[in-house]
Amino acid sequence: MTMLKFAQIKGFIDRRPWLRYAAFFAAALAVNGYVLWEPSFADPDSFYHLKMALLLKERGFVADFPWLPFTTLAKAYADQHLLYHWSLVPFIFILGPFIGVKAATAFFSAAALTAFYRLLRTCRAATPLFFAALLGTSATFLFRFDLIKATAPSLLILFLAIAAWHRQKPRSLFLLAWIYVWTHAGWPILIVVAGALSAGEILAGIVFEDPAGKSWRARIFSRPSRALTAKIWAVILGLAAGLVVNPYFPRNLLFYWEQIFQIAVVNFRDRIGVGSEWYPYPFLELFGGAGTVFVMAGICLTAVIYVALRRRPTAAPVPAAAVERQDGAIVFAASILAAVFLLLTLRSRRHVEYFVPFAFLAEALILGLVIRWSDLRSLAKRLWQDRRSAVGWLARFALAYFIIFFVSSMIRGVIGVRRMYVDRGTALNRYQRSAEWLKVQAADGDIVFHSDWDDFPALFLYDDQQRYIIGLDPTFLYRQNPALYDKYVEITTGRMQSGVAETIRRDFGARFVTIEKDHVPMRDAIAADRRAALVYDDDEVWIYQLSGL
Repeated sequence: MTMLKFAQIKGFIDRRPWLRYAAFFAAALAVNGYVLWEPSFADPDSFYHLKMALLLKERGFVADFPWLPFTTLAKAYADQHLLYHWSLVPFIFILGPFIGVKAATAFFSAAALTAFYRLLRTCRAATPLFFAALLGTSATFLFRFDLIKATAPSLLILFLAIAAWHRQKPRSLFLLAWIYVWTHAGWPILIVVAGALSAGEILAGIVFEDPAGKSWRARIFSRPSRALTAKIWAVILGLAAGLVVNPYFPRNLLFYWEQIFQIAVVNFRDRIGVGSEWYPYPFLELFGGAGTVFVMAGICLTAVIYVALRRRPTAAPVPAAAVERQDGAIVFAASILAAVFLLLTLRSRRHVEYFVPFAFLAEALILGLVIRWSDLRSLAKRLWQDRRSAVGWLARFALAYFIIFFVSSMIRGVIGVRRMYVDRGTALNRYQRSAEWLKVQAADGDIVFHSDWDDFPALFLYDDQQRYIIGLDPTFLYRQNPALYDKYVEITTGRMQSGVAETIRRDFGARFVTIEKDHVPMRDAIAADRRAALVYDDDEVWIYQLSGL
């Protein structure tokens, strides 16, 4: 009777697939909501994204960025997350700024995970629910995934684009590519994804014999199919449309030159102190933080080796050539993407947010392919039913071990990320008191000299009437004026011991200096200058006012 009821429930859900996705979305929303529940931000950029959404809500389109006049953003600004910022507005309007922005993040994270789950099912991956749950609870991934950034919308678009590619829908690809440019500055990632998908189709055409029986040489040098060509052009034209049919065109091209090429590709981390996300990810640290990825890789490798050695075909009929090529193409593509983003992650840790999902995608697809084309199902059934031999009991022990390992990893991943948000988070009211004091005491448009580049987002959130020195990324100031950047570093590190007030007034035009409490050498140098007077002091910052030259 119980089995009959289970079969009825399963049949009911199979006839209504949206129930499956709705249930998964609700679970993912609960997990991400739990992680984000703490009243803090894990990254200073969160203040910036919230502020941009508030500006859109209160003032409309933000065409220029006058708040950082010493940086390249003063001349070549584009809101690289325009659609993302617009998408935050309804949540902020209904729930208020801080709850709204966190609710939006949980919503987009759940949507991206649901799209990943649907992609796994579309591509006939093994145990799609299991792999989607692994992704949503991987600590290294989840920490960056739930930052108040456009990471989740970016992955949502990428998963939808891969599904559209797999299902031969170039029009959807064109639209997604266009939207991607307006949503995230990392839109060149879609070029990488499209290149891997194209390479996957070409490799599948070489490896799997087609109905015409062409030789492998003929298949290598044959022209791409019309379907593949249409998809490639859809991505190219969609990205081009997003760049040109853009409210910031043509300034956005200069901005992307700075953001994508100078910051992401060239990367001045050896010359200036950039954000920690741009520094390499040590492999052992990555292995520890994303252990489930590498354990699953070992399981996949073992399964592939077993099938290669046994070469025992499944009892089911062998798939048709077209299905073989389609399955092989997506496996090749996902494997290429996992390898590419692993190398990029070892260079800059921020790419882990792409490496982990593409690694899980590749592993799930490989296992699905191996299970369909081998006798692994029947082998597992025989081992499970074998209660006499040591091999059968060893198999049961291994199954129990991996169940405990993966379940405990999922729980520890979610709890660990929540704890990181608690321990390393920044209070939502950071610099609120000092910024509101400056708003009253300083004249509109006054330049405020601040002690670190990551002070800017919080100051900007609470006081947009003033102008600031450096923010969002130190490269923007360094690229605009390297000499001025060097002076800024000399002052904020306390290496400049004399004439500090004069230098700040003459070279930066600032009357007020705000110093975070951990910059004691800088405070000592300022305090020793007779032209600087302490005018504000709280548990976060000192503020000095400088007299005229």
